[in-house]
Amino acid sequence: MATTLFLGDAPLTLDDVRAVADCGQTVALGAQAQQAISASFDFLLHSISAGKHIYGVTTGLGANVDTTLLHTQNDRHDEDLLQAIQRRIPLARAVGVGQQATPAQVRAIMLARLAGFVQGASGISLPVAQTLLAFINEGIHPRVPLIGSIGEADLAPLAHIGRALIGDGEAEYQGTVAPVSALLNQTGLTPAPLRGKDGLALVSSNAASVGLAALLLHDAARLMNAHAGAIALSFEAFRANISPLTPWAARMRPAPQQAKTASYLLALLEGSPLLQPGNARSLQDPLSFRCVAPVLACVCHAWLNARAAVELELNSADDNPGLLAESEQVLANANFDATHLALALESLGLALARHAACSGERIMKLMSPAASGLPRFLTRHARQTGFATLQKTVSALVSDIAHHASRSPR
Repeated sequence: MATTLFLGDAPLTLDDVRAVADCGQTVALGAQAQQAISASFDFLLHSISAGKHIYGVTTGLGANVDTTLLHTQNDRHDEDLLQAIQRRIPLARAVGVGQQATPAQVRAIMLARLAGFVQGASGISLPVAQTLLAFINEGIHPRVPLIGSIGEADLAPLAHIGRALIGDGEAEYQGTVAPVSALLNQTGLTPAPLRGKDGLALVSSNAASVGLAALLLHDAARLMNAHAGAIALSFEAFRANISPLTPWAARMRPAPQQAKTASYLLALLEGSPLLQPGNARSLQDPLSFRCVAPVLACVCHAWLNARAAVELELNSADDNPGLLAESEQVLANANFDATHLALALESLGLALARHAACSGERIMKLMSPAASGLPRFLTRHARQTGFATLQKTVSALVSDIAHHASRSPR
């Protein structure tokens, strides 16, 4: 792992997010990133002075878009009023409830938002971006309730981070929760003065969803790897037929990732007697064994699609409006819409639920002498239940996973 991650020098990846969130890697703004942030902010100030109508800066938000809040005369505006407007934005939207994000999750969220800033379209001021950066590096983790986002920008979770940057609210630091104002004094940091579009830029993003998704995908990758090993062990115990894993099966139907997945499972079985003709117990095994390659391949395919969607967001700007210095545009847009991200993650959830069902059924088959030829409930001791009670936990987990993967919108 590199000593410092320089944002803006290379595309941000899932591994980068994990390194910062879980391993405490130091983050810095590359020279190009600083230039991009400064150029967008300078263009914002120029646009304000020119009297342009800018959503959330000179106008109200939401239904109040038709209300002018900031007037410009002779290329001058009321800077105190502008700062007050931007300060109110995170304070008024810090209304989240429910489970608090862990420090690792908060770090991932802050990094995802900072990654959006370096695209040079948010209009954020460099000092505010640097304060967010300092929170990451100093290990100051604002308390962020995770309920409050409704799918079009994570306003509430990000507002709790925004309020912390100006010295309001509470944060975790070195295992203790304390007022942010006290932590700023302790670490020598100063509250960020919100100018221009700073307040809106801090909250108008899907960075909470993206940061959490990056950590989820990293965990899912570890889970998939562990389950591949469990599948190989199950094949050994069951003396399963490896015919569905052979390259010919994938050639018959070249579904995405199926050939690669089957090949990996066969590699895990290298040296096994199962690879020799005639060593399988049955000509055709139960579906939970026969379908391991197609089902796990679907999980892998869905994971790759989800990674592409998350890494797209990590390296994009979802700010509305966008402050584009190069083309001199204050651009109203809908880049905050996360439909593609939601569909990718929902597909992964459904694939994992199907995989969980197959995994649960394999456990049941292994405990059945009629199916596996192994001792009942995997114990040689007569009149003992062995792992029988584990079946209840397995069934409950499979049901719970299916519920979470297919829950309907409220």
